[in-house]
Amino acid sequence: MSTLKLFTDPQLPRPQRVHLVINELNLDVCIQTVDLEQMEHKTPDYLQLDPFRSSPLSYRLLRQPLLILYESRAIARYLAAKYGQEHLIPDNSDMQAFEQAACIELATFDMLLTGWFRAGVETVFFHWPINERQGHGLLTNYMYRSYFQKDNPYPDEVMVVRLRERISEILDVLDGILSRQEYMGGDTLSVVDLFYMPYMHCLAVSVWPSFLDSRAHLTVWWESMKGRSCYRVLSSAE
Repeated sequence: MSTLKLFTDPQLPRPQRVHLVINELNLDVCIQTVDLEQMEHKTPDYLQLDPFRSSPLSYRLLRQPLLILYESRAIARYLAAKYGQEHLIPDNSDMQAFEQAACIELATFDMLLTGWFRAGVETVFFHWPINERQGHGLLTNYMYRSYFQKDNPYPDEVMVVRLRERISEILDVLDGILSRQEYMGGDTLSVVDLFYMPYMHCLAVSVWPSFLDSRAHLTVWWESMKGRSCYRVLSSAE
């Protein structure tokens, strides 16, 4: 029986980062789905484990003390460092490019994509590629509600357009980086590449299918990532 237990909603992009690492490393993990629509992540028992109400949350039973991790990147990096045998995190002597790439993904790419979606892209540009009953109503009524303009049923379309323009610039930069190296963090696969995958999948499948046009190096990278067995985490969530 696995000593690793993950509390998660695998249909959403951020938890998917952890599922990608789990599948890439072929780890034995006990999965417990958290129903965000029913606010299970705000129950007293859950809040004892994660006061920030994150998803996903992971814990591993050790001798002492009980190890509890929350936040998707922290969980993913822990799993990669603990069980990956340098498969997804480089040796300490070659961390510069890896750490820089990790910061770009977190502070630039993810921030912009999250802001874009929350500014109303779910209504203006796309239908989120997950089960309509479980996903569409949840994302529209729960995740994005506070980001709509007050007393206006439509999102801030001006902000959405501005964010899209900025995202296009970032995609051009990433294409340039990948013209010099095979992966986001250097010449070997790392967790950073897996961190990019959920939102890239959303873009490619239904949000902005043409985003790869004229970005040849980004296209090669994405086709490579789609060819990995862990990609089924994303394709099965459609």
